[in-house]
Amino acid sequence: MKLKNRIDLPVVLIPLLIIVLACSFLIANFESARYFIDEAYRVVTEQFGFVYLWITLISFLLCLYLSLSPYGKIKLGEGKKEYGEISWAAMIFCASMAAGFLYWTNIEWTFYYQAPPFGLEPMSNTALEYAAAYPLFHWGPSAWGLYLIPAVAFAYSYYNRKSERFDIASCCHAVFGKKYEWIVDRVINIIFIFGMVGGAGTTLGIGTPVATAALNDLFGIQDTGSVKFITLLVITCIFTLSAYAGVKKGIKILSNINVAFLLVIVALVFCFSDKILVLKLATTSVGLLVSDFFRMSTWMDPVLQTGFVETWTVFYWAWWLSIALSVGLFIAKISRGRTIRNVILGCLGYGLAATFLFFTVFTGNAVSLTLKGFMDVPECMNNLGGPQTVMALLHCNPVGSVLIFLVLIASIILTATTYDSVSHTLAMVSAKNLDNEADPPKKLSVFWALAVAAIPAVLLLFEGSLQQIQTFTIVFTLPVCVLYVIITVSLFKMLRQDFKKK
Repeated sequence: MKLKNRIDLPVVLIPLLIIVLACSFLIANFESARYFIDEAYRVVTEQFGFVYLWITLISFLLCLYLSLSPYGKIKLGEGKKEYGEISWAAMIFCASMAAGFLYWTNIEWTFYYQAPPFGLEPMSNTALEYAAAYPLFHWGPSAWGLYLIPAVAFAYSYYNRKSERFDIASCCHAVFGKKYEWIVDRVINIIFIFGMVGGAGTTLGIGTPVATAALNDLFGIQDTGSVKFITLLVITCIFTLSAYAGVKKGIKILSNINVAFLLVIVALVFCFSDKILVLKLATTSVGLLVSDFFRMSTWMDPVLQTGFVETWTVFYWAWWLSIALSVGLFIAKISRGRTIRNVILGCLGYGLAATFLFFTVFTGNAVSLTLKGFMDVPECMNNLGGPQTVMALLHCNPVGSVLIFLVLIASIILTATTYDSVSHTLAMVSAKNLDNEADPPKKLSVFWALAVAAIPAVLLLFEGSLQQIQTFTIVFTLPVCVLYVIITVSLFKMLRQDFKKK
């Protein structure tokens, strides 16, 4: 079949036009564009922040219900599991949030320590304990739960209901029916791609500065916007080649390599840290997360209005929502042969294990260095910024140069792997006539690999800050919230209908 007959042109051309217009606007008048993004961010977070919190909490509770209910026994598709546990877990981890681990695990706690939640006294002992616990909340159960409702919905629609397309719109037919299928399907898929552009920006906006800071530290290459842009091009080339290779030859191999690199890095950090303090702080953090989980999940700071919730919790939930549909599609693609219970508990189990391992070790090590006076990490953050602080923390390790080299390689491959899965899922959404065994056209995957890098590339080239990239994510993902609710309703409607028949 010819390539043009396998591509849904409206789903490709309309988002492409939006990307071109956005890049043109950024290039023509960057300061005005930055002001517009900041204003849109303020309106969205102040007026709709509670929406993100409720969607995230309800999604996590529904995941637990699905896994424990009779629906959990339903097998997604036929045959044996397509991938082994290790490769399956590695691909899910690397396709979702792994790109941010090397950055936020080291420095996120410093923000909460200096401007803590719940009206706590800044720089106090209690603030420090909550500063170590809050990252586990933002990267923990709720975050992983957001991926799983879409994952089950897409897999069930495609493998069990034999949908003709592996896209967002197909699993919404239980809500909308097929009366206006042509128009509704394309609107839904275009909104999905529109939201993905925002989420992709945050991923590259975090992974690329860490890589360029490592290049500066190891080889003296100045960390400028141009260097970030060139690094982004290298990352784009890697995930473009991987996208062309496909899941089994590209994403699977890169994900396994990523996990090996990350385990070596976390082992080296833990071996040379204050192990007892790290373990004590980890235990305290887990206890605070469990005891205050619902308080953290619903706290909107209505009295003091410090901006903590809007800056952090709303941002994180928006980020995870922006990639939730894409990651959900990818999880569905690699989960044929597993039960709903296996997918949910497997993702939560492996995901939480990775989150707790990396955050407790890296955060505990940074807190230990600060308490013992070897390095004032909060002060370093205020003076040098995030990427350079991460480099300074790694230099406190006896094998610091080795760690920085490993972080350089890992951050490039991790970012590439994340984008690889994004381009693969975007290609599935915009392709037609995919059967259960087929991958989307490779040229289509390559096209999306290049397209999704365009806007963050322009932001980095014009010295856009991480804050602008974060606000870009939140503004772009508000429509995705509506899609997420529709997909959730559709999933339970499909399950209820089919379960009654059986």
